[in-house]
Amino acid sequence: MSGKNGPSDKKRRNRAPSGQPRMSDVAELAGVSSLTVSRVFHHPEKVRENTRRKVEEAARKLHYVPNLVAGSLASTNSKVIAALVPHISNNVFSDVVQGVSDVLRSQGYYLLLGSTGASPEEEERLVTTLLGQRPAGMILYGGNHTSRTRGLLKRADIPVVETGNLVKRRIDRVVGFSNFDAGKAMTRFLAERGYRRIGFV
Repeated sequence: MSGKNGPSDKKRRNRAPSGQPRMSDVAELAGVSSLTVSRVFHHPEKVRENTRRKVEEAARKLHYVPNLVAGSLASTNSKVIAALVPHISNNVFSDVVQGVSDVLRSQGYYLLLGSTGASPEEEERLVTTLLGQRPAGMILYGGNHTSRTRGLLKRADIPVVETGNLVKRRIDRVVGFSNFDAGKAMTRFLAERGYRRIGFV
């Protein structure tokens, strides 16, 4: 058994290990520290371009996927925003989701989507699960939440936006509309013009 490093040893070093490759594997192949690899995936603006390219190339060769959840434990800032809507297939909600996704992507964030089925209990289960992924923020369509959901989100220390119909008991921020006020405004508009038999479809 030779103590020298032959060609087979180099191949083993350049080959992805069995199972999920680790950050240290990428660091070894790129010839940098694990801290530098972490910075490339979490704060690329802080890494020189030639170093960043070496790390990204090593990651591609090893099929490495960065553990963004682990990184968010330390930074409390993943690049993921969670959004929950009643039904993904509904055109109203799908348009909202597309708009949210477009804006997030332009700011370097990514959308994690869940469907509650208009059930406050299912929303609670999803909120519990998604908070475990350490999202940077959360968007909820509607304001009908369980008391546990409210408590979880208030203690999560992340921005929370409720959208859809305006709510009186907001968790954090609200961006939406009032169906009641809209209906009142439409009816008053027609009544002031003399209409007395008003239909609503």
